[in-house]
Amino acid sequence: MSNQKTRQWRTKLRSQLRLLKLMLCAAVISVYSLTTHRVTAFSSGPPPSQTGAPGEGTCASCHGSFPLNSGGGTFIITGLPATYLSGQEVDITITLRQSNRELYGFQVTAVNDAGGQAGTLIVTDPTRTRTVAGSVGGGRVYIEHTFSGTTPSATNQGSWTFRWRAPATSAGRVTFYAAGNAANGNGNPGGDFIYTATAATQPAAQPAPTITNLNPNLAAAGGPAFTLIVTGTNFVSGSIVRWNNADRTTNMVSGTQLTASILATDIAVAGTANVTVANPGNVSSNASAFMIAASGLEADVAPRGNVNGAVSVSDWAQVGRFAAGLDVVNQGSEFQRADCAPKDTLGNGVISLADWVQAGRYATGLDPVAPGGGPTGPISASIVAPDVEARASSLDALPEAGASQVRVVRATPAAIHSDRFISLIIQLDVPGDIHALGFSLNFDPNRLRFAGASSGREMSRAAFIVNTEQADNGRIGVLLTLPPGQKLSSDVRSLMAIHFSAAADGSLSDAQVSFGDDPVAREIADAEANPLPAAFEESVANPNVSIFNLGKERVRNRRK
Repeated sequence: MSNQKTRQWRTKLRSQLRLLKLMLCAAVISVYSLTTHRVTAFSSGPPPSQTGAPGEGTCASCHGSFPLNSGGGTFIITGLPATYLSGQEVDITITLRQSNRELYGFQVTAVNDAGGQAGTLIVTDPTRTRTVAGSVGGGRVYIEHTFSGTTPSATNQGSWTFRWRAPATSAGRVTFYAAGNAANGNGNPGGDFIYTATAATQPAAQPAPTITNLNPNLAAAGGPAFTLIVTGTNFVSGSIVRWNNADRTTNMVSGTQLTASILATDIAVAGTANVTVANPGNVSSNASAFMIAASGLEADVAPRGNVNGAVSVSDWAQVGRFAAGLDVVNQGSEFQRADCAPKDTLGNGVISLADWVQAGRYATGLDPVAPGGGPTGPISASIVAPDVEARASSLDALPEAGASQVRVVRATPAAIHSDRFISLIIQLDVPGDIHALGFSLNFDPNRLRFAGASSGREMSRAAFIVNTEQADNGRIGVLLTLPPGQKLSSDVRSLMAIHFSAAADGSLSDAQVSFGDDPVAREIADAEANPLPAAFEESVANPNVSIFNLGKERVRNRRK
C-alpha cells in the first residue's frame, strides 16, 4: 500500500474513533442524568404504591442493595389505638432509627381487609409530609416525606406525624402499611436500607346514643316546619335524627346536642311521633315521644283564626286583651286555648289575669307548652256577660284564707289635686309574692272623665293594659303585670295612678269611685299564675277633698 493511501486510512480511522468516543460520552451523561433525576425525585417523595400493602411493591424495587429489614435499625408505627370509633381522629407517628445514615424517608397508607382505602389521612406537618394518590386498590391515598422531611428529626432518626380520621361507618379491621428508607445520601439508590412495618386497629363496640330531652316536645297539628333540638349523650359525627324511622336533615352541635329539620308534613296529623338518633353503623337510641296536638297549644291564640303552633309574646298580648275585655274570645277551641290557667287543669272556664300570667310563662319558656285542653266555654250560663260573671264567681270561690294571708289593694286620693283634676293611687299594704293584679273602677260619668293611667316609679318594668271601651259609661278595667317569673319586692307600695278630670258639665263634689269586676275582675296572681287571696278597698278621702263616696268593701277569700 502506498504511503499516501496509508495516511488516508489512518485519518479516517481516527475520525471514526473520535465519533465513537463522543457517542459513548453522551450515553454516559444521559444515563447519569436519568439516575440523578430519579434519585432527586425520590428525595422529594417516592412514587405511590411502595408500602408493601396488598397489590403493591416496596421501595426495595429501586433501593435493592440489601434485603428488606436487614440494616439492624427499627421502623415502627405508634399512636394507633387497638380499637377505633366511627369518625374518631388520632395522631399517628412513623419512626425510623438507624445509625450512620444521612437521610430518612417513608410512605404509609391505611387499608381495609377488602384492600380499599380506610379512613382519611390528614397532613398535620406540611413541611415534612404530604399526601399523594395512587391507583392500586381503587385509588389509595398515601402520606409520605417531602424533600425537607428527609432530614433527621433527631440523632440517627427520622420521624413523621400525621392524623388519621376513622371511617364514618365501621370498616372492620384497618391495617396501616408503611415502608421506610434509611439512606446514605450518596445521590443514587445504592447502599440504602429499606424497612417495612404494619399496625392494625379493630372497630370498637359503638356506644348507643341516648335522648334525654326534645325541645319543643309537642306541636299543633297542621303547624309549620320547625327546628327540633335533641339533647342527649354519645352523639358523633354522622349521627342522624329520625322521625318515625325516617331520616331528617341533622346538624351536630356537640356530643350532647343535635338539631334536626322537621317538615310541616311531619306534624300534619294529630298523634304521637317517635324520635330516635342513629349513630354510624345503625346504632340506635331510645325513642322519645313527640306529641302532635289536635286542638292546638295552650295560650296559642295569635294570629286569631290562623294559629301558628307556637306560643310567643304575640299570644301573651292577645290573652291579655281577652283578660282585659278588649277582645271577645270565641267559644270552642279559641276559648280552650286562651283559658290556660291553672296550668295543672288546663284552665278553669274563666279568662282572667291568671291566664295572662300563664301565657307569659309559656311564651318565655318558664313552663313547657302543653297541648290544648280544658273547658271550651265560660263556666257561667249567663248569655249577656258570661265572662264577667264567671270571673267574679271564680274568684269568690277561692279557698278560705286567714286575714294575715290576704293582700290588700287600696285606692287612695293623691295629695296634690285641683278643682278639675284628681289622681287615684293604687297601693298595696303587703306586697308579698305578688306578680300581677287586675281590677275595674266604677265612677259617675256625669262628674268624672277618665284622663289616663301611669305606673309608679318602682313599677317601671311592669306592663299594663287599660280597657277604656266602657269609660263613657263610667267603667274602666286595668291589668298590671311584671315580666314573667318576677315578683314585687317587699318595699314596693305604690303601683300606679289612675287620673280623672271633671266632666264638662260636672263637679268633683260628691263624685264616686269604687272597685268593680267589669270589664276586669278583681284578682291578684303570683309568678306561677296562681290566684292569691286579696281585698280591694277604697281608702277614706281627704276631709278637705270630698270627691270619694266610698263603696262597699269587697274582700276576696276573707269572711266578714
